[in-house]
Formats: sequence, C-alpha cells, structure tokens
Amino acid sequence: MTRKRMLRGCALGLALLAFGPAHSMAQQSGTMESNSIRLRQEALRLQEAEIEFERAKGLLANGLVSTSDYQRKQIAVESARLSFELAKAEILGLGRRISVGSAVKVRRGVQKFVRLSLALIGGVELVDGAGAQATPAGTVATVAIKNNAVNVGRPYERSINFDAGATVRTAEFELLRDVDEIVVHWQLPGRQEDVALVLERDSRGRQITIESERFSQEADLGSEAIFDLRIEAYAATVGAYTLSTSGLPDGIRTEFVDPITKSRLTQLRLGTGAQTATVNLRVLLPREATASLHLDRPLGFHVALLPADVVKGQARKGVDQVVREVESGDMTFLGGIVRLELLPRGVPLLEFTVQPLFLEGQPGDSLVATTILRNVGTRRLEGLRAKADVPQRWRWRTDPEQVPSIEPGHEQRLRLVIDVDKAAEVGEREIRFGFDQGDSAAVKTPTEPKMLRIRLDKESSLLITGALGLLLMAVAGAAVWIAIRLGRR
Repeated sequence: MTRKRMLRGCALGLALLAFGPAHSMAQQSGTMESNSIRLRQEALRLQEAEIEFERAKGLLANGLVSTSDYQRKQIAVESARLSFELAKAEILGLGRRISVGSAVKVRRGVQKFVRLSLALIGGVELVDGAGAQATPAGTVATVAIKNNAVNVGRPYERSINFDAGATVRTAEFELLRDVDEIVVHWQLPGRQEDVALVLERDSRGRQITIESERFSQEADLGSEAIFDLRIEAYAATVGAYTLSTSGLPDGIRTEFVDPITKSRLTQLRLGTGAQTATVNLRVLLPREATASLHLDRPLGFHVALLPADVVKGQARKGVDQVVREVESGDMTFLGGIVRLELLPRGVPLLEFTVQPLFLEGQPGDSLVATTILRNVGTRRLEGLRAKADVPQRWRWRTDPEQVPSIEPGHEQRLRLVIDVDKAAEVGEREIRFGFDQGDSAAVKTPTEPKMLRIRLDKESSLLITGALGLLLMAVAGAAVWIAIRLGRR
C-alpha cells in the first residue's frame, strides 16, 4: 500500500505542477495536462499489473495457475514499470535545458580545442510525491559539436553528468577541423536542441598566431610554391602589422597576395576583438641555382607578422635579426611567427639530335642514324624510352636499347637502326622518332620528336645513279686537269 500511495503522489504532484501559477508554465498548460494524465494512466496500469502479479503468485503457490501464466504476469509488471518510468522522465524533463555559457577555442602546441561551459537549468524534482522547482539529481546530458552538420570534435559525443547540487560543467573537445563557428548539439531525456555559436579565442599567451596547412612543399626551379597562411588575432592587437619573410637566400622572390582580390599585400590592419585573415605567400624560384640556393635540400624560413612600429624601430637590425631574437626569447612582442619549409628541385631538360635526317636505301636494307641525347637541365634525367612510328612490317631498334639516366650536363649516344621490309614499295616516307619517360621517372620533361625522311629506290636505279655520279666526277677531274695545263702555258 505504501508503494501505491507513492505512485499516486508522484502523479498528483506532477499534475499540480502542470497547472502551477507561473506564467511560462501557464503557456504550456495543454501539454502539461496531457502529460500528467498520461503519467496517472501509466501509474494505474503499473498498480493493476502488480495486483495481478501478486494474485498469480499466490495461485501458483497453491498450484492453481500454470508457470507460463505466472511468467506472463511478471513480464506485464516489468513492461508497465518501464512505461511509467519513461513517462516520468518526460515530465521531469519539462522546462529543462542546457545553457551554453561560453565556447572558447584554445591552442596547445599544434592542436586546437574547444572548451564549453554548460549549465543545466529549469526542470522539477519529485520529493515524496510532491513537486518542487529544483534541478534533478543525476541528470546525464549528451553533447556534441558540429559544423555544417558534420561532427568536428573528438570525441564525437560526451556524456555530461549533472550531479545534485552541481549544475555547471566544463566539457572540452579536440577540434578535428579548424573552424570559427560551431553548433552545440545537446540532448536530454525527452528534449534536444542545437545552439549555433561563434567561437571565442583564448587571449592568453601570444595574441597573434600564423598557421599553414601546407607548411612544407617542393618546387622546381623556375616555378613557384604557394603557402596558405591563416592568421588569428585576439584582443588588444589594434594597429598596423607588416608582413615579411626571413631566411630565404638570394634569388628567391616572395609576394603576399590576397587570395580573393589577388592584390599584393605588405601590411595588415587589425582591429579590436577576435579576427581571422587568410593570406597567400608566393615563393618564386629562379630558373637556375645560385651559390646560396642548394637543390634537393630542405630550406627552412620564417614568415612574420610584426607590428609596424617594431619593424621601424629595429630597422638597423633588419627583419632577420628581429625574428631570431623573438624565436630565442630575447625579445617579446604582440606579433606572430611561423616556420615554413621549401625543397627546391632541379628540372631535367632533354635535347637530342639525329644525323642524318635523310636516309636512302632499298627494300630489305638496314638504315642507320646516330642520335645524341643531352641533359641541359639541372636534375638527373631518368626513365628515357625511344619510340618510332614506322610502317607496318618494318622493324627498328636502338643500340644500346635503354638509357637508364643522364646526369645534368652529360650526353649519351645511340645508334638508330631501321630494318626496311623486303616487300616495301619504292618512294619517300616520313618516320617520327623521339623519346618519352616511363612511369618510374620522378619528373616528366616534354620533348618534341624528330621527322626522318627515307627514300627507297630499286637496285638498277641505284646503279645508274652511281654510274652517273662517277661519270660526273670523271668529267670534273678532266676539266681540272685541262685548266691546270692551260695555266702553265
């Protein structure tokens, strides 16, 4: 009977709360009345199921009911109790919500975190069947942070336990993606909500940070590397700031460019509050290596965003000295510095000649030409393969067959042999001959093929041509001899 009175007291207490005098609860009186009626119904079903179960227990002891009937009554009690607890949880959740007091982005080394301050407010608590405004004890909330409907925090969800007397909790998530805006998704029994927020920034420590996702890159001579710089500024950073680089050798030029307008930048003006800016750094390499620019060696350098007055005041030292002092801790300022890395790479460049470009022969002959390959670039040439477009049933080959590599400034000679088909028709033809690189080549260098002209004649035609040539040589010799004799007279 005591349990029955408690069930009736719970239902009655919650029903009275539903019709309380508070203005905010009065606006939801329809919902509260419906929920309180549902709770009373569930309490009555549980009470009825318990009575039936007790009756079945006595009948089973006297052998008047089967075991299966008894078990069905027992299951009915558990089902009714579960329905009652679910209804009670929904009633307790009325008016409860999670309030996000703050959302701060915190940086630790290269990682970033979001620190949330969460408070559980509203709700009711049952005490001996009577309802009283209070924070429910042992409430567990599920919290996640998202951006564009995608979880960006680790862990993906956190369970926050609001114990009795402690309604404020701090939850921290590691940021899997660097964002400035998040949506805090929280869920309580019977209620959930999304809260969109702009992240604050922890202003402790250095007040300007510079980051680059592609902080280490490779670039060929004569090309450029583009570093994306993300600048985050905090409070108390009002003023003009100068963009500069430090540690690059002579011959390398740099430009700071706005990624949207493509205009060149030399300074940024920062205002109060938290700000984010994106700047592209273009590093342009010369076409040839210099004495201070070493190929295939990592080149470390710095990008600095220095207050304009600091740069002006330290003009005699130069930006490089200022950066060294800041990095070593000998000088403090409210600017930002990031270290980047560039790997200059040489460029292979192939030049080749074929001599002669005009060949004569007969069907069935093997025609030979000499090919000279030169690497006029600044990087080793690898994976060269000869290729030729010859008529059907013709054959071709090179000696040697393969060219593994050619160092810069070196050359390699090849013999090109073309085997003409015995049934080939006489006349002239053009054959395309050149080189390409296989998949194993680290860097591909384009080359233009050469055109070889081949003329095929019959054997009789060749003999006549040879005889005519000999005759012309004899006539020319006779003419020379006559001229000499006449000159002596």
